[in-house]
Amino acid sequence: MFRIGRPTEQKMPLTLTGGCSVDDVLSMVMSMDSIPTLSETDVILAELRRLPQTAETAALIDDLLEFRTLLSARSTDTDQAH
Repeated sequence: MFRIGRPTEQKMPLTLTGGCSVDDVLSMVMSMDSIPTLSETDVILAELRRLPQTAETAALIDDLLEFRTLLSARSTDTDQAH
């Protein structure tokens, strides 16, 4: 299963524990109330990599890696603007 710890006053890190299915990971992602951080994206990638390597899992990993690249570029742009 997965746990998301997020008190309203402070964003807490996303934590997944082993044994997630693709549906568990997708449900967790869809329940997020904002764009995931790089570290949250890395946690999701790590959990997807633990799943059986099916075409569906490989496609999800590829899509998430592409998203992570865009998120990283956005973070870099934001950092340089300040």
